[in-house]
Amino acid sequence: MDRGKIIEVLGLTTGGDFVIADLRLHEWGRAVQLTFEYTVIGPDDAPEPPTLFDLTFHDCREVRLKTYAHIALAEVGGIAGRASLAEIALGHGNHRRDANLLTSHFGLTVSYGHIALTHGDEIHTL
Repeated sequence: MDRGKIIEVLGLTTGGDFVIADLRLHEWGRAVQLTFEYTVIGPDDAPEPPTLFDLTFHDCREVRLKTYAHIALAEVGGIAGRASLAEIALGHGNHRRDANLLTSHFGLTVSYGHIALTHGDEIHTL
């Protein structure tokens, strides 16, 4: 999993939880943007304010989305507005190896050219 790479690039504290708050397709799927919240529980057992960032896959050639939201609807009677990240493998750009994400509501596979990680005014290339 590539959680550590994201934590390192953004200079975050380890041990937090990644949650996806939004998923958007731009240019008919040529770019896939995921909005993340990263939350760490502080020493006083209270959550620290979440760190918000976007992970955007550019020059996408194939996007596969498999939804699991129907399971939450059947099990708990509703679908949460956020999806917990279970696994993430960023793959390799230039369409060499697809990125794979698994969340509580969906699975996503993306063939992409490059990834941009945006945090505030900072843009990092992964």
